Amino acid sequence: MLTVIDIETTANGPNRSPAPHLPGNYLVSVGWWNKNNPNGNYLCFKHKKHLSSVKREERLQQELDATTLLIGHNIKFDLLWLLCCGFEYPAMKTYDTMIYEYVKAGGLKTTKFGLDASCKRYGIGGKTDEIREYFDIGIGFEDIPWKLVEKYGRNDVDITRQLYEAQQCELSS
Repeated sequence: MLTVIDIETTANGPNRSPAPHLPGNYLVSVGWWNKNNPNGNYLCFKHKKHLSSVKREERLQQELDATTLLIGHNIKFDLLWLLCCGFEYPAMKTYDTMIYEYVKAGGLKTTKFGLDASCKRYGIGGKTDEIREYFDIGIGFEDIPWKLVEKYGRNDVDITRQLYEAQQCELSS
């Protein structure tokens, strides 16, 4: 089964680093999409003003267990966090939409490889800007209103899926 995933975390380390091994950092939310769940799923792991989702670890691990191809933009970030949080994905293949964009551009450093810029190259709607004002004043996902975190995360999953599909069309033509 093909699954698209995106996670949101805190960034409390030096220079607001989101590294999972740094004190004070934790997983805020995880969203995913697959054909068995076409509306997607979005789980709260830890948020200062929202209750954590029931059986979140079990639900996510079940999805990972059923996944044969895990897709993400900058998937190494998501994989590291999942591993550090105790999730397992031993037999899974991965696909990174960001690496595809990097290779396609020949590694030129003048090209932007973020999710928003990559989507715009394919005419796909980009990231939601509603949380930018929070980031600009130093507020992280753990303190941003939950409805905005969920909307942002679900959008990231959706546009990553669309980007993957556009890349697959490009590869097959």
